[in-house]
Amino acid sequence: MDIFQFFSPKISKIGKRMIVVILIVSLIPFISIEFINISYSYNSLSSQKDKELKTIIIDLAAYANSILHKAKSVVEELASNPLTKRTSVDAASYNESQLWSTYEGKSWDIEQNLTNLKFEEQWNPDNDIDPEFSLFLNEVSVTNNFSEIFITDARGLVYASSQSVPGDFLQKDEDWWIACLQTSSRTFIEFGYDNSTNQFLMDIITSVNLDNGTFVGMIKAGYDVTDFSKELQAAIVSDTILIFSINTKGKMFTHPNSSLVGEEAARIIPITYQSNKEIVDELMNETLSTGNCILWIDNIEFRTGYSSIGNWDIVLFIIEKASIINNAIIEQLYISIGLFLFAIIIIVIGTLILSYSLVQPVVTISALSKEVADGNLSVDVANDIKERNDEYGELAKSFSVMIENLRNQISLLRLQNFIVDNLEEGIVLEDNEEFITFVNPRIVEMSGYKEEELIRKKTSIFLPKDELVTVEKETSKRPAGIISRYETVFLSKDGIKTPVLITGGPIFSDDGNFNGVLSVVTDISEQKKWQLVKDRFIASTSHELRTPVTIIKGYIEFLLKDPDIPKARKKRIYDSLSRSINRLVGLIENVHEISTNKTSFFDIVPHTVNLNVFSRILQEQLHLLYPRRQIIVNQVHLINEETVIFDEDKILQAIHNLVSNAIKNSSKDSIVEITLFLKSKGLTVSVQDFGVGIQIQDIFYLFQPFSHKDSIYSSKGSGLGLFIVKNIVLAHRGYIEFHSEQILGSTFVIVLHNN
Repeated sequence: MDIFQFFSPKISKIGKRMIVVILIVSLIPFISIEFINISYSYNSLSSQKDKELKTIIIDLAAYANSILHKAKSVVEELASNPLTKRTSVDAASYNESQLWSTYEGKSWDIEQNLTNLKFEEQWNPDNDIDPEFSLFLNEVSVTNNFSEIFITDARGLVYASSQSVPGDFLQKDEDWWIACLQTSSRTFIEFGYDNSTNQFLMDIITSVNLDNGTFVGMIKAGYDVTDFSKELQAAIVSDTILIFSINTKGKMFTHPNSSLVGEEAARIIPITYQSNKEIVDELMNETLSTGNCILWIDNIEFRTGYSSIGNWDIVLFIIEKASIINNAIIEQLYISIGLFLFAIIIIVIGTLILSYSLVQPVVTISALSKEVADGNLSVDVANDIKERNDEYGELAKSFSVMIENLRNQISLLRLQNFIVDNLEEGIVLEDNEEFITFVNPRIVEMSGYKEEELIRKKTSIFLPKDELVTVEKETSKRPAGIISRYETVFLSKDGIKTPVLITGGPIFSDDGNFNGVLSVVTDISEQKKWQLVKDRFIASTSHELRTPVTIIKGYIEFLLKDPDIPKARKKRIYDSLSRSINRLVGLIENVHEISTNKTSFFDIVPHTVNLNVFSRILQEQLHLLYPRRQIIVNQVHLINEETVIFDEDKILQAIHNLVSNAIKNSSKDSIVEITLFLKSKGLTVSVQDFGVGIQIQDIFYLFQPFSHKDSIYSSKGSGLGLFIVKNIVLAHRGYIEFHSEQILGSTFVIVLHNN
């Protein structure tokens, strides 16, 4: 819930922020002062608590040291007692079996490696060598809080105990035995857990020596740490203070709860945190390093302190559950909070009055900006705000100018979008990582993709794989500021390939950074189509020009070789030369007419042709063209003056093309046979070769231009021969057919109708 709604539901956002800012500015000094006061009180009380704890822990450490020192002194006095020395010497006079049977022999089992069966036997001093000495040991043990005292002779054989037999009959070479003998003071302290008594003990071991220094035995006394813990805790009057100690192995040496003695140190903190090793480590380490520690657990403050207990390798810890905020501090805090709340009310009321006059124009302009953002450009600021002689008036005027400029920009943008959307060329905009950010409708139409499918895609989506390397070479120039212009293939979603011309211009920011590329994609399929027509026309013209030029060249060479040719023969040659030259001129005129789109390359000029003359001319031309090949021209049903109407030059060219293919597709010694038939319906011309024939799969492409199916058996040829033949025959309203068998050869037949 908005707390400002309680005061006024019409408070603007900026007014609310003004109130918050003023509150924060007012709150900072207050918090700073209160923090200083509380910190001072806290530090003062904290220092006092630390001193109290330090005093307590030092006193307790001294008290604990006196108790442990007393226990040590009792054991050392026992070792120096003449009675102890005498009994040790007497025990050494017994052999092992005597000592064994004498000292509670019923409780020992030699066959089980001297295993103690004391749980089944009660302690009886009458079974010992010196019952009075055993009773003396028992009295010392009870009086001085020892759980057990036993003594061995110099051989390490136990011969007396204060309460029960020890764990083993032979104690020599135990760790504590060796450690004690290696100690210069011949007194050794050890901490451990006694499984036989379920007690955590501090073992005090000292050697028994005669006045002359002779070693005669060893005393081991187990001090009951549980009672020692209770004595220490009893010395503390406060129930908020806990005393415990830690030995060198990190185990608790003392604790008021006897069940925790010997446990890990983690057990000293509240039960919910015993498994949190980090908290324990923090408490122990900081206490040992700084002398004290403050730790918060479950919103309760714990203060710690420590002190070593003499030279016992035992660290005594003290923990107090304390509260540092007293009633005076709480009372002071309540007064400060009351004053602060009163100040807040005054500040809020004053800010409401101030914000209405200062913020209202901003609120109005903000509302108008939201309408503009929603697309309403007809709004404007009220005149009373624009007429103000302050910053708000300037803001209102600037806002009105901005709206007007925005209207103009949007109109211009709509015009630009209309132009881009209706361009015949495709527009693609890429960012500097070559991702598409914009395409116009023409690209969508060409590609077959939806606009949303193309955004954030690479432009390689439009390219076949075999074009990628070439295009990458061009596009790599763009970041250097080079405009690239190249032809490639545009691949649609359906796999349709369209030849295109791409012009890509790099886009740079004002600071010179490369931001992307604007590419214009132009469909040049029509240009390519007309270029192909042009190329085909040139190739076809070259093909047509070759025959008359070759004939003219042959006749000229023939005349130069034999100047004594008969006049009749010369006349025929001159006539053939004239026809070939006229044909050459006609082809050149055709080239001119076609270039000016006046006529077609395959337009014909039919005229009456004498078939005998036609046959003779054909033979002469073929002889000149292929002097080393055997070409036979047959005439069937022809009389001397038989005539037919057709374009002689075109039909000659068609026959030449068929003969050329026949020669290419047959061996050098193979025959090519031409037969002219004159029938009632018209003229039929067949050209037969005995070559390799045409494969079935090539028949479909036989009369298509540039297919080279008419020159399958030769690497030569333009691929236009049969294409030209077909179009010449069709121009005469005739038709062409063929028969072919592989290995046996092929036959092409031209049929021309009389009409």
